[in-house]
Amino acid sequence: MQPPIEQTFNLESTTSNTKTIISNSTTSKTSSRLESTNTKNEEDDMDDLVPLDDDDDEIKPKSTTQQEDQQKQEQVVKWIYEQAEKEKRKLVKQKVNVEIIRAKNFGLVREEDKIWNRIECNTSPQQHFSTIAQVLVSAPTKCTLNQLDYVNIILLPKDMRRAFLVPYLYDPKIQENQLSHWTFIDTPLQHHKFVIENMRQI
Repeated sequence: MQPPIEQTFNLESTTSNTKTIISNSTTSKTSSRLESTNTKNEEDDMDDLVPLDDDDDEIKPKSTTQQEDQQKQEQVVKWIYEQAEKEKRKLVKQKVNVEIIRAKNFGLVREEDKIWNRIECNTSPQQHFSTIAQVLVSAPTKCTLNQLDYVNIILLPKDMRRAFLVPYLYDPKIQENQLSHWTFIDTPLQHHKFVIENMRQI
């Protein structure tokens, strides 16, 4: 039996630490405490707070390690979208109508004997993965911030009126991953699977 593979890289946890805390149903105690603290002093820096354990009596400041990890992740996310914007500019010069779809998280999942590259996206009502007819993958670029590989995914719809560009970061050490099996998840949480039969990099 092959070992299980499940990896996730979250892009959205750095956007608002307070939002992450409040949205966590297991920290309802912390949520009300944060709201109460913020009401007393609206100038408090909420970015320096972390959730309470059940036994804690007060809000603790983030550790230096947590702050460094968050800063590093924010740098990675910024770098990812810099690469996506660079590719978009190149395509626009080639008269391609392209939109960047922002990703919530990236993941690798083994299903039976295949490695699926999974991307959960923030799609608008006008962005439908069900219309995609072709998936193109760029040559990989090394992200020196975390030693993962980055590729641009170009999704071409059936009507060819516009293309979608989705950024993707993955672990190149998993050699079984041929970047041929893809799962794109839209905002309504519908899963759309694609298999690239003949890999051709762009």
